[in-house]
Amino acid sequence: MKLDNSLSKNEKWDLLRNELVSITKNYQTSQSINSKISHASMYINKKKIKIKNVILIMTSFLDSHSNNISLSERFYYIQNNIKSVVLCKNCQKKKPVFQSLTTGYREFCSAKCSNSFDEKKSKAVNTNLKKYGHINPMRNKNIKEKLKKTNLERFGVTAPAKNHKIMEKIKNTNLKKYGTEQYFQSDRHKEKRKQVLLTNFDKLINSEKFKDKYMPLFTKNEYKGVVGHKYWIQCLTCQTKFKFDLNKGRYPKCPTCFPSSRSKGEHEIFEFLINYIDHIQINTREITDSNSEFDLFLPNHKLAIEYNGLFWHSELYLKRNQNYHINKSLKCFKKKIKLIHIFEDEWQNKQDIVKDLLIRNINKLPYSINSKDCEIKKVNNNESIEFLNTHHIKGFDNSIKDSFGLYCDNYLTSIMSFDGHNLLRYCEYTGVKIVNSFETLLNYAIQKLKTSKIAVNIDLRFENGKNYKKHGFEYVEYIEPQYYYLKHGTICRYSFEELKESLIIENKLTEWENLQENGYDRIWDCGYVLYELNLK
Repeated sequence: MKLDNSLSKNEKWDLLRNELVSITKNYQTSQSINSKISHASMYINKKKIKIKNVILIMTSFLDSHSNNISLSERFYYIQNNIKSVVLCKNCQKKKPVFQSLTTGYREFCSAKCSNSFDEKKSKAVNTNLKKYGHINPMRNKNIKEKLKKTNLERFGVTAPAKNHKIMEKIKNTNLKKYGTEQYFQSDRHKEKRKQVLLTNFDKLINSEKFKDKYMPLFTKNEYKGVVGHKYWIQCLTCQTKFKFDLNKGRYPKCPTCFPSSRSKGEHEIFEFLINYIDHIQINTREITDSNSEFDLFLPNHKLAIEYNGLFWHSELYLKRNQNYHINKSLKCFKKKIKLIHIFEDEWQNKQDIVKDLLIRNINKLPYSINSKDCEIKKVNNNESIEFLNTHHIKGFDNSIKDSFGLYCDNYLTSIMSFDGHNLLRYCEYTGVKIVNSFETLLNYAIQKLKTSKIAVNIDLRFENGKNYKKHGFEYVEYIEPQYYYLKHGTICRYSFEELKESLIIENKLTEWENLQENGYDRIWDCGYVLYELNLK
């Protein structure tokens, strides 16, 4: 073949590519093609040149990306007319593993990129919802029963770990490989664990946050790397010496400068959030100009969290009056910080819903579905009850008359419920972001309800009305905080009239005085804000 200097780079590429593809077209297997391009030659401008050298020149753009690229991988680019490096579908930085001439490249450079790719997550969610009726197949009752049945048939027990023969086999394998019955008991595991802890130790000690505030009173060689072991540290501010657990690379906190009385629930919320974000301030007084303390503060997200223990936040015990919680919210609001109040019983009884609420506020939801991929239709009463009790912090409201939902492959993913023109509930499937769901359901509801306005009471414990303002809702009025009765540290979501039959009532006393005489306390929420969308 002849290559003229007047030809452009792309024209030369096309001519050479056509010639190379023509040479290999009669070879049916990758092995035979590899053999041909490795040893055969071709004539260019009457000069005999090895095909291998031609391919190296044509794919020279790969050289800057990697020094170890096979001839087969290079020919893949020519065969498929690819003129730039194939990159990971997610990160767009690294080149994925090349598999063969026929299958080409993997989509992703690593398992991390594969698992974090939004499109793949959505596809997995859709598949699981369609097949099993749940995002996690293992929460499907049929799957659980099938797994138990299979284990019974194979091992005679509902779980392999209950079978003595299997456990003996595992022990023998571990003894053969590691010299111990359990892997975590082996020297290999202990050394590996120690190296991980030492790496975290180095990061901690050399970090600016540590060096400026604390001084270690031990050497690196004295670091044992045992979970739960505490080390002596000195605060550079007040010179206090204290012991602290440095495992997992955690930053120390001086007990004198930062006295803490964290509850179990508050600690559990912190441990949950630390999996998603690095910077969380604990029991901070730095949010507002006043001396108010806030349990958790996420400065990068302008989000504060209060864990309200029912006993400690009740009116009688610590005088937490009607305005106590809303005042803290208003202080944050003035600083453009959103404050979420979580009651103790909500964390204990509806932990999955609370976790979903928190990760929605830091935009860390693991899955997303576009509302365009969903079908919108009316939701029957039974399905509304089940969905709202499972995914909404307040559950189903008996006043609900109409509900509309988005269905993905016939599975309900989000819902909006009304009593006439009053919007009572809106929520999405736990752990899943339904893109544009609120707007889509609202527009559909407006068409079906044929009302002159839509009204909604925003619960100031969880929301600030920002989303509603974005969709045209306007402020109408503020509704003062409401109370819930407590007895023996348990919240009672019944009215006085509903409780009367179980109480000893003195007619001379007020409702509140009567309940106090019967051993009740009460806790206040943050009130509500009424918003309306005028449709005239």
